[in-house]
Amino acid sequence: MIAGTGINTNGNGSAAGGSAAPVDLALPKPEEIGGFNVHQRIRWISAEARSLPKSQWNPEGAFAYAGHDQIIDMLRLLLAKYGVNIYQEALDYKREISLGGMEHMTTVKFEYEVVNADSPDDRFVRHNWGEALDDWDKGLNKCSTVAEKMFLLRLFKIATFDDPDAHSAERPGNRNTSQNGSDRGKRAHEPVQFQNECQKCREPITAARRGDKTWQSTEVIAAAKKKFGKRLCVDCFLAAEAVANSPSDIKAGPSVPEHATTVSGTSEAPGGKQVACAGPPTAALNPGPDADNGT
Repeated sequence: MIAGTGINTNGNGSAAGGSAAPVDLALPKPEEIGGFNVHQRIRWISAEARSLPKSQWNPEGAFAYAGHDQIIDMLRLLLAKYGVNIYQEALDYKREISLGGMEHMTTVKFEYEVVNADSPDDRFVRHNWGEALDDWDKGLNKCSTVAEKMFLLRLFKIATFDDPDAHSAERPGNRNTSQNGSDRGKRAHEPVQFQNECQKCREPITAARRGDKTWQSTEVIAAAKKKFGKRLCVDCFLAAEAVANSPSDIKAGPSVPEHATTVSGTSEAPGGKQVACAGPPTAALNPGPDADNGT
């Protein structure tokens, strides 16, 4: 049984009162799957596939993204359960020199064959493009990865909590360009903050299990904002809590004994007597192991 939200009679996924209408969807029995065509199998994979937060980070471009491995790991068992095979084949290839000869723009057109594993004649074909900027020999691999990732996201309607309409195109005047025309890695290094980004370590905040407790991202963000006034991931939040809850004498560090105060190479003992110190002031307070034998 899958519990989720669905479209009700007003056609926009919202109930009349403004909340989404709940839907309980009974999963097919294993013996029923064999009778499904390829499109029915895709429908059920889409129903069971979960949304993927952008939990990986690109430090060069300063953006979060959902990785190819995340998508494959999530879909692998569902594809096996519903008997769907997907084959990728490159059809067209183009590689151009760009950015003053420093980079290569690789573009590849791929064909994807989606096959019903129980009835191989039940299949369909779709196409997608991959595009990658590379300064070495990884252009084809990058194209294959990004093209397959986007094809799977669209085919199975997997949400990554990102919409292109939410971002404006960067104006050319806002970019720092080097003399050879290459602006890779030369963009202004201004902090880029995301709603799910830790404000301490700059890593995306995701659900995590620590000890016997599983923290949801919204839970740890709310707790961190309430206690420390900023967004923190689970590890940074727990570390901040440990510091906040530690004894005051540990947080403050070692203190100088009240009975002796160091002043310019001398120590003042009770009664006002001044004792000369042969070494640094700390030597009078913390004599070494050889202090008693004069060495």
